[in-house]
Amino acid sequence: MRFVFLAAAVVLLASAPAWAQDITGPARVIDGDTLDISGQRIRLHGIDAPEKAQTCRIEGVPWACGIAAWGELVQLVAGKDVSCETRDIDRYGRTVAVCTAGGQDINAAMVAQGWALAYRQFSDDYVAQEGKAQEAGLGMWRGKFIAPWDWRRRDRLVTRVQLKD
Repeated sequence: MRFVFLAAAVVLLASAPAWAQDITGPARVIDGDTLDISGQRIRLHGIDAPEKAQTCRIEGVPWACGIAAWGELVQLVAGKDVSCETRDIDRYGRTVAVCTAGGQDINAAMVAQGWALAYRQFSDDYVAQEGKAQEAGLGMWRGKFIAPWDWRRRDRLVTRVQLKD
């Protein structure tokens, strides 16, 4: 029996991806869904927050929702060690992870407070939190906004058109 357990453990360890590691330490916030811990960029799994330059509208008046999302993440990690469980590596070489600070899932908190959307293209993990934030009119849901993935796409299209002119 001991041999079977040992063999199973060896197989599990051998099949674990090389990138499967935890990253822990003080975090610097890059934007509403990206951290830096000891020089390693970490993209928060399953969420997409507005870019820092992105604006939203409340009753037709623009406001800096990207800066607000960044600020919320700063508050969530302030003075705490952040622990990130790696889920993947994205196409830009960033670690994609679920991170906690003070025992709180900060990915979930960003969506629950309305400062990020559930990134359904990659995960359904935070759909329930998004629905509750939308219903309560929290964060970006206080007004109108372009989903961050559409905003980035639009920004790239505008840049391409400007370059051609």
